[in-house]
Order: sequence, then C-alpha cells, then structure tokens
Amino acid sequence: MKRSLFYVMTFVLMISLHGCNNDDNSNDPLAEIYGTWLSNQVAVNGHGVFPGTSTIRFNQNMTYRSDVTFTDATSGCIVVLFWEGTFDGNGSVITLTPTGGEVGVSGCTDSTNNFESRIYTASEIASAASNTEWIVTEGTLELIHSDGLDRVYQRQD
Repeated sequence: MKRSLFYVMTFVLMISLHGCNNDDNSNDPLAEIYGTWLSNQVAVNGHGVFPGTSTIRFNQNMTYRSDVTFTDATSGCIVVLFWEGTFDGNGSVITLTPTGGEVGVSGCTDSTNNFESRIYTASEIASAASNTEWIVTEGTLELIHSDGLDRVYQRQD
C-alpha cells in the first residue's frame, strides 16, 4: 500500500511541477484531494442513498465537477445531473461553491415527473453550497456532510 501511495504522490508532484513552473505546492493542504473519484452509490440530501454512480473531479486550479446518475426505485425515475464550481479549504474541510449545473429526469412511473435536462436556477445553485469535512485514506475519499449520509469515493487516477 505504501508503494501505491508513493506512486500517487509522485504523480501529483509531477503534475504540480509541470503545471506551475516555479510554484512550491509541497505544502498544499488539498494535494490529496486533487483528481477523479468514483462512488457506486449516490447520497441525496433529504432522500437517502441510492445505487448509481457519482464521479467528482477536484482540479488543482480549484474547480470541480460532479456527475451523478441514479434510479429512484420507488418512482422509477432515472436522474442524470452534474454540478460544477469552485472549491477552497484546508486539510480537513472544503468549501464547495457551485457555479452551475444541469439535471434531467426520465423513466418515471408517473410520466408527469419526467423532464428534459434543465439548468439549475440561481436559488438551487446557492442552496447547494456547502462546507464539507473530508478524509483521504489509502485511495478512499470520504466526504462528511451534516446530513449523515455516507459519501465514500475511490480514486480513479
């Protein structure tokens, strides 16, 4: 496992040195979170946890994108959405500030719940901002929200 961590850290260091000529990122408290993370479940605040896929990418330029697909077993609805925005933080808490995204719903038992993709409204974007605790351990990212729903991701790169 130490060897894997060494390779991951070496990769992050190579990217940092390549992208930022003379910048010193060795003390970057967010270095462990940069990259792509994947989960096979989707936690939806106020609704619970659903089987599906959730991918989130944290970039060194402090932007992120989250892509989510899941099916609500009760309604049959297939939900596809993404959020993108900026983030900031330290070694234990990140602040996610969404700047946009889209959502689409199809396949619902009650077809009146279906709709084509739409852009999130300004109020939806504002309400999605969060301060989130995070922990990276051996290639696993855990995002700890106040709603108590598990959000555990595996490193993909």
